[in-house]
Amino acid sequence: MTLHRGGQGAQRGAPTGAGLRKVRPGANPRVMAVSEDSRYLYGTNYSSDTMSKLRAEDLTVLETVPTNHPPIGITYDPVRQQVWVA
Repeated sequence: MTLHRGGQGAQRGAPTGAGLRKVRPGANPRVMAVSEDSRYLYGTNYSSDTMSKLRAEDLTVLETVPTNHPPIGITYDPVRQQVWVA
């Protein structure tokens, strides 16, 4: 999930909410997409004009890519295995 007011992304174990982890992949994380195999998360960082790739298991930031201003939408295309940012 993204925590817009806190400027963070978070991971919470379901259904109890145990094991909350937080990460700051960039300034003002907004929208996230999940890879088809659920191993990776892709998120837009509104104020830093970037897209980040995170390992879903532990929220480690694997890659950060510059985008045009402002990145407000994101989707993962499983057929082409591509990430699209709007």
